Order: sequence, then C-alpha cells, then structure tokens
Amino acid sequence: MSTLSDLIDADRWIDRLVQQRGHLPESAQLGVVEDELRRRVAELKVRDGARANAAAALEQSQQHSDPLRQRLATLRAAASSATGGARDLVALEKEISHIASDVARYDDQELVLMEALEPLEAAVADLKRDTQPLIAQRAALGATIAELQASIDEEMAAKRVERDAVAAQLSEVVRRAYDEALRRAGVSGGAYVDGNRCDGCRIALSPLDLDRWRQGSAAVSACPECGRVLVPCSS
Repeated sequence: MSTLSDLIDADRWIDRLVQQRGHLPESAQLGVVEDELRRRVAELKVRDGARANAAAALEQSQQHSDPLRQRLATLRAAASSATGGARDLVALEKEISHIASDVARYDDQELVLMEALEPLEAAVADLKRDTQPLIAQRAALGATIAELQASIDEEMAAKRVERDAVAAQLSEVVRRAYDEALRRAGVSGGAYVDGNRCDGCRIALSPLDLDRWRQGSAAVSACPECGRVLVPCSS
C-alpha cells in the first residue's frame, strides 16, 4: 500500500497548494486596498461633480460678462474722445452706467463662484494625491501575488508529474477505484484509517467494516461513508 499512500499524500499536497494559491494573505490585503480605492473613486466622482458644476457656472457667467466688459471698454473709449452733442453724450453715459452696473453684478457673482470653486478644486487635488500611495500599494501587491502564484504553479506542476508517475504504478483495479473516489469526494481518492476513523470524512468505521478492512479480503476496501480507498495510517 506504500504506492497508494504516496498517491494520497501527493493529492493532498496538491490540494494544499491549491488552497494556498487561492488564499494568499496578499490577496486579502489586495481586496481591502481595492475596496478602499473603489470608495475613493466614488468620493472623487462626487467631489469632481461639485467642482465641475461650479466651474461650469463660472464659465457661463464669464461667457455673459466678457462681451459686456468689452462693450463697456469700447463705450468708455468713445466717451473719452466724444465730440458729439450733449444729447449723444448723455445717452452714451447712460448706456455706460447701465452696462457698468451689469458688469459689477457679474463681478460679484463670479467672485462668489471662484471662492466656492477654489476649495472644491483643492478637495479633488487632495483626494487624488492621497490616493496615489494606495495605487502604488495595489500595484506592488499585484506583482507579489503574481510572483507567489507562479511559484506555487511551478510546485504544483512538479507535484502533478510526481503524482502521475505514482498513479501509473497502481494496478488497474486500484487506480480505477481511486480515481472514481477522487471524482466523488475530491482532494484525494484514498484515506488513512486513523484508529477506527476514516481520516477523509472523519466518520468512525463500524467494527464489522474494520474487520473486513483488516482482513483485506477484497482488492480494494472503501470507506462506506465517503467511498475513499482505505489504507493503514502512515504514522
């Protein structure tokens, strides 16, 4: 049964490697970092949305006020060199006063918008800056995980070659029974009898089943509960 024991040990070792690959501490750390990055991305969208709204309002105000400022400058230049009659000068000054009032109103509005925009832009910049270390940490963890998984994959490939070589030494009857149990139970198709228990499913064997197994009358003795091929405990 030493060959069958070697096969059980090889399959259990491979399963441990599979579990190790899927449960790396670095993968858990990466999940935490990615969750935090997703939270920050959502927060950034909110902050950037508020910044964009304020910037759009300022731009819209400037689109209305800039032509008025240009018009006001043109009118003031005309007034400073005016040679027309008094009525024309009065009309010119009236228009200048009206446009200057509108420009002053826009100036006040734009000042308020710029004062509101400044902290919003700072908040977006701060969040982006504070997120950079997390982005770097994610990249570092990803590289570490890839390296660890590659090492585990290499070990698994070597262990599977070793496992297949061991399996090839079994008789056709034993190998077929083992493979069928492996498909049903997973991890390995065999189990050790530890005291009076199958160490695959941890169910106690009945005295009758133990006697039959000890007598070894059948080519293959299987656990009545999980179906794994039973072999003596190696310890």
